[in-house]
Amino acid sequence: MLTHGDRSVSRRLLGAVLAMALIAGLVVLGWTWRHPAAFRDAGGWGIDDTDNQVGDTLYVGMTYPRQDGGHVTLHGGQVNFRTGEDNADADLLLCTIDPDAPVGAIGGYRGDTIHEDCSELVPLAGQRLALQSAGMSHQVVLKVTLTRPGSVEIADITLDYSHGWQRGSQRTGGQVTMTTGDAGS
Repeated sequence: MLTHGDRSVSRRLLGAVLAMALIAGLVVLGWTWRHPAAFRDAGGWGIDDTDNQVGDTLYVGMTYPRQDGGHVTLHGGQVNFRTGEDNADADLLLCTIDPDAPVGAIGGYRGDTIHEDCSELVPLAGQRLALQSAGMSHQVVLKVTLTRPGSVEIADITLDYSHGWQRGSQRTGGQVTMTTGDAGS
């Protein structure tokens, strides 16, 4: 038989366990809220573009949805340089894929050839991107322009976006290397 003191200890112990479970649940909820995962993880592929001239531009599609359905609202992003940041200018743009284009997604394009498949290229902030793998209508595109002889190596990109009730950042995309023909000079 439990005494009054034993019941008091049991209630305090139960209260402490419930409080710890509540705190753990809030931590998991907070982590999930701030770490959306609408896109495939960074890495696993790359583009190596050599023999370029200073002033040449390369466009590379960087986002591929993890699953179909819904949309994200893009708030911005950043390019994650590995080396050569001083040798290039880099921007992130949203491509509206031309419905008549013979592509399912944006790969790599030199110069203005991107406009053959992207009917519109606009800054990311405030744009909506539909999450669909087959017949993609939008894709985040990395634009890299060499500004000096040498090379630039980009590890991936980080996107800031909202997806449903989640708002946070995610690293995605592949490695992009762009080199001038006289990189060793």
